[in-house]
Amino acid sequence: MYAAIGHGHFGVKVHRIRNGGADWEEVTTPAYPQRPADHEPQRCPVRGIEIPWNLEMIWALEPGAEPGIVWCGRIPGGLFQTQDRGDSWSLVRSLWDEPAQRQWFGGGYDYPGIHSIFPDPRDRSRLTVGVSCGGGHDGRR
Repeated sequence: MYAAIGHGHFGVKVHRIRNGGADWEEVTTPAYPQRPADHEPQRCPVRGIEIPWNLEMIWALEPGAEPGIVWCGRIPGGLFQTQDRGDSWSLVRSLWDEPAQRQWFGGGYDYPGIHSIFPDPRDRSRLTVGVSCGGGHDGRR
């Protein structure tokens, strides 16, 4: 079991339960890679505000089909995956680099976010995510 916690002063943290439910432990928090020096800031198409290149909130945690895999949806709209139960995370670049992402905007929050993650139980290479406000994206990993 996993939990994401917004500590305010200490930021967002991820914890998992181990030892059959006896102990919670903090694990690595998914982080965006370093922003390239030549990267042009992305702006919300509705409000014109700059979308930050850092974690604002974890909105969804979803187990994958295989043991050890967990998906993490964040604000701003980043999708991350761990294959080692949260010891390390990787950004799903195909969604992050999707040109349509430039049109996403927040619905109830200032920035777009990945709010729903649906691994296909029939096809482990397929994943569907819900984006606020960007619709649904269905693709292969």
